[in-house]
Amino acid sequence: MASSLPTDIARLREGGPTTWVVASHMNPDCDTLGSAIAMKRLLRAFGHRVIHLCPDPVPDAYRFLPGADEVVTELPADLPADAGLVTLDAADMGRFGRLRERLEAFSLIVDVDHHVSNPRFGHVNVVLEDAAATGEVVYRLFKHFAIPIDPEAAVGMYVALVTDTGGFAYEATNAESHEMAAALIRAGVQPGVISRALYEHVPLAELKIKAMGLASATLAAAGRVAYTTITRAMLDEVGAKEEHTEGLSESLRALAGVEVSFFLRETASGALKASMRSKAAVDVSRLAAKFGGGGHRRAAGCTFDMPMDQAVQTLLEAIDLELQAPR
Repeated sequence: MASSLPTDIARLREGGPTTWVVASHMNPDCDTLGSAIAMKRLLRAFGHRVIHLCPDPVPDAYRFLPGADEVVTELPADLPADAGLVTLDAADMGRFGRLRERLEAFSLIVDVDHHVSNPRFGHVNVVLEDAAATGEVVYRLFKHFAIPIDPEAAVGMYVALVTDTGGFAYEATNAESHEMAAALIRAGVQPGVISRALYEHVPLAELKIKAMGLASATLAAAGRVAYTTITRAMLDEVGAKEEHTEGLSESLRALAGVEVSFFLRETASGALKASMRSKAAVDVSRLAAKFGGGGHRRAAGCTFDMPMDQAVQTLLEAIDLELQAPR
């Protein structure tokens, strides 16, 4: 049975602000962007003014999304003091980075998410852990309010669903996921167009940086762990952006015998971002939480402020403990 929606979501429609900010988290993926695009359409259907905010620019790979050109990276100067905030796909407020303090100051925060680790930081919390994607949570809001789904909202929710389920391959995928996809297709989504936009517009620099990462992949724990590292020098050598490394963990997880995969990427600030994936043996969200991160059972991440070799060893030791734990 699907989780029920909280009664106080009525404030989205009436009795609350008439100006809203819908916020996607930093290093945005398709779930946070797609669900925010759909939420924007829902709030506009109520007659509200809506601003789509993200701490980082929309990655080139996701510029095809409808409304991507409307996303701003700063709060507008004319924002009313009583404006409301809807956060999308953020497991905690730390996911908004440099904008965190300003967003925490909103007098009404609606937390829309599906992460198990979400601490319910909003004044209104629409956190449905059984949802396969935050886009599915927004879909349930459309159904709850009986608002017709327009093509722009449909694309946003479909892209969120497809990417967060790994193309309907992950454990969170269920009958409701496919029923939702069918409804969105009826609302105007063209799956072939979306698939080509997501997977068949890869820049050469992305192929080159992934080739470098895969070429240096290493197996550990008797072949149960696969990992690689990406440095700034590697990115600079092929002219790649940090966003071009997305998907490396999935490629490593696909190796026969591998149960956990990860890659570490050096950021412009020198910090190391870890992206972890697993098959069945390890809950990587629990692993990431040990280092201040989070995510899902099969996909999670965290950040390290230490030398690359030390971070690799730290992760390998933590993963080894998880692999040895009784099940």
